[in-house]
Amino acid sequence: MLSNVQVYVEVKSGEPLEVDPGDGLVVRLTQACLGEVKDKGNESICLFVKVDEQKLVLGTLSYEKFPQISFDLMFEKKFELSHNWKSGTVML
Repeated sequence: MLSNVQVYVEVKSGEPLEVDPGDGLVVRLTQACLGEVKDKGNESICLFVKVDEQKLVLGTLSYEKFPQISFDLMFEKKFELSHNWKSGTVML
């Protein structure tokens, strides 16, 4: 039985990441940060999660003000992560 396995993922620009925990498993998200960057700029980057057909904002990142955010979320079913940043990636 798996327990407390840490995995880091990269959500690339324009490429939503689908995550499926599998039967009886749970995915826990605890933080997100800005990753590889082409142009830092000072724009606000929205991080989204889509569960079923509902898309929600997890948080807003910014290189100058909030390059990292913390949360404590658990998912028991398939979900999708995405962001609106055209210049880089977001790491979770």
